[in-house]
Amino acid sequence: MRPIRSIRRREFVRNPWGDGSAVTQQRTEMHALTDGGCIRSVLDMHRTPCGCGCLSPAAGVCSVCGSTACAGCFSRCAAPACQRPLCPRHGIVVACAGHRVVLCEPCHAAMTRRSIARSLARFALSPFVEFNGRESC
Repeated sequence: MRPIRSIRRREFVRNPWGDGSAVTQQRTEMHALTDGGCIRSVLDMHRTPCGCGCLSPAAGVCSVCGSTACAGCFSRCAAPACQRPLCPRHGIVVACAGHRVVLCEPCHAAMTRRSIARSLARFALSPFVEFNGRESC
């Protein structure tokens, strides 16, 4: 077989938090001429699974590790000032006021420190002030 034409198409997901990019899908199409004079076409499609393990198309790139995640597994940090994209491995799920909230590790540590400081202040002021019992995140 003698190749006549070859077409290669690759899809990338760019990491906005770093310099790298990841190939999510690759398609190779090749047309060749057989010894009998016929044209033979071959189409190969290679789909790279996301870092979360799904075969769905990539929705984003984790800002911590650079792996891709599908739309079902991809999340963002819920802190208004942060909004970092996170994969399932690096998102910390916290129950806040009855809702499921995903935070990155620095924002989770800051929230934990605020919660401890708030608890200590409430304990120190409890003999003098009556609190209504409502906790916020």
